[in-house]
Amino acid sequence: MLARQIKTLLDARAPFGLCAPCIGAKLGVKPNARLQATTEAFGITNDFTRQPGHCPECGRQDWILKAGGTE
Repeated sequence: MLARQIKTLLDARAPFGLCAPCIGAKLGVKPNARLQATTEAFGITNDFTRQPGHCPECGRQDWILKAGGTE
């Protein structure tokens, strides 16, 4: 399941996050509406934070998702 793979990836990278395209690349999933919707849903949980910033993986300005909830 995609959500479980994303959770495992982000938990392993904590406290650093990733943008959706980098999450997709690491999981071998092409960026698509399902990946985008899943990463957006993670951002509204208490266990993850989704905020604008520079991706530590690719350096691009994007929405970054990381484990750890709100700061």
